[in-house]
Amino acid sequence: MIKMFFQRNYYKTLRFDRTAFDYFMKKYMVIENYKKGCYEKIYERYNAEGRLLPDGLHFLNAWVNKDKSICFQLMEANDSELFLEWFKKWKDLVDFELYPID
Repeated sequence: MIKMFFQRNYYKTLRFDRTAFDYFMKKYMVIENYKKGCYEKIYERYNAEGRLLPDGLHFLNAWVNKDKSICFQLMEANDSELFLEWFKKWKDLVDFELYPID
C-alpha cells in the first residue's frame, strides 16, 4: 500500500492495482438513455460481454431510474476521448450524455 499525504495531515491509502495518478482522474457523469424496448437487450449484452470499457476508463457506480429507461453512471478517466470509443460499442441500444464533474 502507498499512503498519499494531503493538507491537514489527511492521507488516502492507495492499492497497488492503481497508480497514484489514477486517483486524481477527472470524474464524469454519464447519462444513458435506453432506446425504446432495449432494456433487456442491454443487460443481455452486459451479462455476456461486460461493460466493454476501454483501458483507462473506470466505472465507479451506477443508478437506474424507476422506469428502467435511464442509467446514471459515475465514471473517471484522464482522457475524455475514451468515452467516444465506449459509446460506439453501445450506440445501437443507448443514447449517451456526458458531463464532466468539476
